[in-house]
Amino acid sequence: MRKQPKRAARIEWEHVMPAYDFGRQRQCWQDGGRRSCRANDPVFRQGEANLQNLVPSVGEVNGDRSNMRYGMAVRADAYQYGQCQAKVDFPERTFQPPANVRGDIARIYWYMRDTYGIQISRQQQQLFQAWRRAIQDSGNRYVDGGSSPITEIANAPRRDPFKPQNDSGFNCSTRKIYGQMRSCAEARYHLTQYGNGRLDGDNNGTPCEAICH
Repeated sequence: MRKQPKRAARIEWEHVMPAYDFGRQRQCWQDGGRRSCRANDPVFRQGEANLQNLVPSVGEVNGDRSNMRYGMAVRADAYQYGQCQAKVDFPERTFQPPANVRGDIARIYWYMRDTYGIQISRQQQQLFQAWRRAIQDSGNRYVDGGSSPITEIANAPRRDPFKPQNDSGFNCSTRKIYGQMRSCAEARYHLTQYGNGRLDGDNNGTPCEAICH
């Protein structure tokens, strides 16, 4: 442990994308921070509670990481938590996660970006491109599922979280190529939900750039 024995001894739920990262881009955050967003913004509440973005973490690591950006902690004084392969560079406000979860972090960030319309800095995008570890160019529909567009989230009826959903209207039963995409939304769906990497030839996270400006 570094200095928080109580938190070091327990497991907490950690947001892979910090609430700060998606909250600060919403008006409610400007009006009164996290408390205002929880009280007034149903989209923020859904994002904050989204299970795709929550992972178990050692409490002290979670607390020290806070809302630091991801990166490589290369300074000699970067702190490592015993045999936990996470490092924190406090002066640079950089958090280096263990190598075996970096691909997961990249894909979770992209999921949050596409589900909630969140802007990610160019520096973080480049880092996630290096971290992603896609083994094969296909997805698992029982894992991927479907997600509602951001414009529908606030007014969407309450759903059974254990019932598979596909509200996009798109169908992945047929693998489509670039020229068959009817919209940017459909292209993003086939890239993020079905893993159709052929739509993102330069691996920058944006499919079919002619229609996804």
